[in-house]
Formats: sequence, structure tokens, C-alpha cells
Amino acid sequence: MTQNGHPVLGERGPIQISGTDWSISAKGEVTVDNTTVDRLRLVNMPAGDMRRIGNSLVVSANTPTPLNWSATEVKQGFLEQSNANAVWEMVCMIAAVRAFEANQRIIQAQDETLDKAVNQVSRV
Repeated sequence: MTQNGHPVLGERGPIQISGTDWSISAKGEVTVDNTTVDRLRLVNMPAGDMRRIGNSLVVSANTPTPLNWSATEVKQGFLEQSNANAVWEMVCMIAAVRAFEANQRIIQAQDETLDKAVNQVSRV
């Protein structure tokens, strides 16, 4: 099960583990007490078809297509790291904030100019 209580799917449906000694091989085979129970189900979901429906859950508009295990490897006990560079993203965010502030000052200057024009022209 996932952290949220959703079952992990195998090629034959939800994977049921009833033993105590379990492992997952590099090719996704789930073994319980030295007996292969199932294999993890891998599917391809094009990014344009996905829609978020909850905490780390997505649904596809189309039926996902099964993936071949030949180019895939599972590592049990490893934690996948983020694919984002935090330092670079922070630099980009600072640049975006500065550009926003510059544009905000331009709009304020234009507003002050129009305010003076309207108020001073009406006095003449």
C-alpha cells in the first residue's frame, strides 16, 4: 500500500502480501517467503493526458499503455531525489520577483503621470 492507503497494482491487480519476508527484484517481481506473487504494473501516461485528482494521484483521459520492463529497473530501499535544482529555481524565482517589481514601478510611474495630467489639465 502507498502512504495514503492505496493498493499498489501488479500485473494481476492489487498486490497482496501475506508473509513476513518480502522483496522486490530489479525487474519488479514481488517475492513473498521465496515465492513470486506478482510483478509491479508499469504504464505509460502521456503528460498531456494526466489530471491531478488528489495528493500525488493522477488520472489519465486515455487508457494507459503497459510499459516493457527491458529498459526499467526498480531499486528497493532507495529514495528518489527531486529532479529540480533548488539553487537554480531560487535564482529564477528571485529574477521573476525583481522583474515583477520593475514592472510594478513602471505602472506606478505611469499612473502618477496620468494623475498629474488629469488634475493639472482640469485646472487650466
